[in-house]
Amino acid sequence: MQTGKVKKFWSFLFIGLVALSVIFPPRSASSADLSIADSVLPETDLSMPFGSLEVGAGGTTEQTVTITNTSGTAKPLFAIRISGEGADAFILDLNGGDKPCLTTIPTLAANDNCTVSIRFNPDTIGLRTAFLNLSLEEEKIAFHDDGTNGISLYGVMTKQTTLLTSGTGDDFPSWSPDGTQLVFHRNDTLYRMPSNGGAVPLVPDLDSGGRATMPDWSPDGNKIVMRETRNGGLILLDLSVLQFSQVLSVSSVSGEASYPDWAPDSQKVVYRQALPGGLPVQDPNNIFTKNTETASQNLIVSGGFTPSWSPDGRQIAFMEDATNGISRAAAEGGLNTNIQLTIAPSGSKDSQPSWSPDGDKIIFRRAAGSENTDNGTLFIIDSETGILLDTLFVTGRTPAWSPASLSNITLTGTGLAAGGANNPPTAPILVSPQNGETGLLGSSVEFKWLPSSDPDGDTLTYELLLCKTADYPTSCPTPTVISKITRQETSLYAASGGLFFLVGIILMAAQTGRKKQSFWLRSFFFVLGIVFLGACDSGGSGSSSTPPSTGGGGTELTSTVGGLLAETSYNWKITAKDGNGGVTDSLLRTFSTAP
Repeated sequence: MQTGKVKKFWSFLFIGLVALSVIFPPRSASSADLSIADSVLPETDLSMPFGSLEVGAGGTTEQTVTITNTSGTAKPLFAIRISGEGADAFILDLNGGDKPCLTTIPTLAANDNCTVSIRFNPDTIGLRTAFLNLSLEEEKIAFHDDGTNGISLYGVMTKQTTLLTSGTGDDFPSWSPDGTQLVFHRNDTLYRMPSNGGAVPLVPDLDSGGRATMPDWSPDGNKIVMRETRNGGLILLDLSVLQFSQVLSVSSVSGEASYPDWAPDSQKVVYRQALPGGLPVQDPNNIFTKNTETASQNLIVSGGFTPSWSPDGRQIAFMEDATNGISRAAAEGGLNTNIQLTIAPSGSKDSQPSWSPDGDKIIFRRAAGSENTDNGTLFIIDSETGILLDTLFVTGRTPAWSPASLSNITLTGTGLAAGGANNPPTAPILVSPQNGETGLLGSSVEFKWLPSSDPDGDTLTYELLLCKTADYPTSCPTPTVISKITRQETSLYAASGGLFFLVGIILMAAQTGRKKQSFWLRSFFFVLGIVFLGACDSGGSGSSSTPPSTGGGGTELTSTVGGLLAETSYNWKITAKDGNGGVTDSLLRTFSTAP
């Protein structure tokens, strides 16, 4: 190989490796002042796979986690816990390992460590995902303190209250994603304040004399959504340039909006929108989600108020109009997904829920009268069962749980049916039409959903049930069968990417007389290989600090159905079948066609 070609070859190889490092970035196993190592190789990748185990088999062998305080001073470890949807499948032992932590709040000396152990013991079949949460920072709750008419902080572990502001009517505090700052409402203006006090105006006034309230800081830290009291719509503040944009406009049909709250992806917002007729709590309310980038809107709940998005993005907690209590519903929408958590005493209302960072708890406000009257009491409940966990002996409103600085290890395991029996697929995740979507044009509709996964690797088929709402469920037509092979899709992408990548390298090293054409040909195969490998990685799961979808993920599946009637309401769902008796339904959604 000529010297020039050798240099060019290594240049291409270097560029390719840099590109691959961008597509597959390394994961860090440490946060500030905290280092974590587990007993599953590689030890510092923040992932502990437990493999597959039959339900009722008694649990896997223990795996050990070593937690080290890397700071120069002694610090209490405020969190050692397992959280997430699959937390009940994992058993935490504080006495495990060579140097047991012994308690959930140990104090670690400088550069000292302690150990815990974990076992996987599934009680249901299918993939289970949870998180081992570790933190040197205490979780805090910011709230409007009725007693001081300002903002106070409540320490969740120490149960101590710290006053930040007083006498100024400050309300609706919202945390920055790193937990170091708060944004809040004061006299129709937004203020920013460090978590130890010292408020300064964020924006003196909105365009054309508008006023801002109910701010919510996005999880990516780049923007704040808020209610504009001048017209009742929702607006977005870009913090990089301090410029506003409209998220939701109000019309005589849509009604005023309030209580916006960001999804974990910093793209979608959940909010309450009143039907025309005013703002009192007793007016009919709807809870919607809206994508701030695509403007797509989805009805989540009819008859709900003060919504709050769960940290994993799967649930929305809210005050249910029918019961005046706290309920939660699936964030993707669907009929009959409400689960009641609290029952308000007669004459009172439970409202303004806020989730803990691990998603296991919810704080809310209980008070007589409207959601913004004084003398409300704050309660903490279990987000799954509604069981009361704590009462804050302060009067206040608009609580906001801090995004505590957690280091997470992802725990995964798959529960299998006992005796080698067949395992059903996971539920398909519906994409569009959105739940409650109206005005679909034409007689044909394209249905989209994310595919299921199957623990046994079975080939899956799908059935689309489309039925007029008036006919559901007794008079629906036979579902449409859609065949789709879901096995080995990722490996196919990986193999294709590797092949193109290898061809690109070979062509780089090869002699050729047509230099210009050869250069572009080699570059084409090289880049194509990187793209395919990137596509393979983007569909994977298991090592992220965010819980994966319950579906199989990957490319959307579609099916188009014609012959729909105008101005008609329809229900639809997708059923996944593995051919061996395993059947799993998606949620049920509704939409309507245009006149």
